Amino acid sequence: MAISTNGVILTRLAGALYNQQLSNGTYNEVLTAFNSPTALNTLANYLISTDFASKTDLQIANTIVTNLGLSSVAGVANWVSAQLTAAGSAGKGAKIISLLNDFSNIDATDVTYGALASAFNNKVDAAQALSQTSSNTGSTFAAAGTVGKSFPLTTSADIGAAFTGSAGDDTFSAVVGTDGTVTGGTTLNPGDNLIGGTGTDTLSLS
Repeated sequence: MAISTNGVILTRLAGALYNQQLSNGTYNEVLTAFNSPTALNTLANYLISTDFASKTDLQIANTIVTNLGLSSVAGVANWVSAQLTAAGSAGKGAKIISLLNDFSNIDATDVTYGALASAFNNKVDAAQALSQTSSNTGSTFAAAGTVGKSFPLTTSADIGAAFTGSAGDDTFSAVVGTDGTVTGGTTLNPGDNLIGGTGTDTLSLS
């Protein structure tokens, strides 16, 4: 379950509406000015009434669905559009925040949305971490988390979260000992269980 702090809500909103990972300066400026869930709802309503004033509810819904990677789910854009219409002209932004919060808390085992929600949460975590990094100039939300991680293997059984890849292109590095055995320094072993994640991953032997 994802915790909806002010920074997380802002990161979700920027990703869903603008496909943006905010720069450190913008992230801090907005959180200083809108430092509560109520204030963020006010901000979201303002953004919809200005930046999206010429868009229909369905066009806004299609933007959100595309940026969240939900385009493959039949009918979801129409459903989101109906939610926005029901919220009324003054409440569409707040409804979007509510929908994003609900989406982020869908159980990972849900057949239709579980994997998509998990991927969204991972991307939000990556985008927020970047936005909290001093001097970060921002990028697209889609690119957040695509920089892979490095996983040096050990002589023990490498399993679990410490050897589970990210959404990026990860590298799992192993060393083969001089005599080809664990005692010779080999770090790729029968007990290893490496999970690459969703990127294009590499197993490197040296």
